Amino acid sequence: MQEQIEHFLLFRIRSCKDERAFTELYLTHKAGVYRYVRSKLPTSQDAEDAMSTTFLRLWNYLTTASGVDKVRPVLFTIARNVVADYFRHRGPETSSVEALSDAGMEIPGSDNEKKITAGVELNLIRSKLNTLSDDYRDVIILRCLEGLSNRDVAARLDRSEQATYVLFHRALKELRKHL
Repeated sequence: MQEQIEHFLLFRIRSCKDERAFTELYLTHKAGVYRYVRSKLPTSQDAEDAMSTTFLRLWNYLTTASGVDKVRPVLFTIARNVVADYFRHRGPETSSVEALSDAGMEIPGSDNEKKITAGVELNLIRSKLNTLSDDYRDVIILRCLEGLSNRDVAARLDRSEQATYVLFHRALKELRKHL
């Protein structure tokens, strides 16, 4: 059902340059794009700028290209390129993975000791994620934080499902070494 709605919205964007249809796509995908760019960029302001640029480029692409069937892979390819442009123009600063806590990873329960322990563990994992390569960090964030399936992660990273599966397990193995 969702896929049919997306095809209809894409048709409206291509044929009529329908801004309301694009707004629907924006509302559907904005949270995932924000989490992705926020995990890559040092500040939330940079992430908001990158998200705006990503959706502007998506609008330009959708109104000129005709072979788009699914928005999500195109959107995250554009987001990845926007992040790369950011670091190309500004130089590498500190990479942030604060999206882990910003994305709603709340600690259940009211026990303060558990919250403190979980916070320390989250900070340890966050610091170790920054030591991993971009591919490893991406696949861990997409699979563990966003809870995407292997197929969805493969589509976002533009890899086969098997390659994504192998990449995820290698990334976990590397993260375990650092922990």
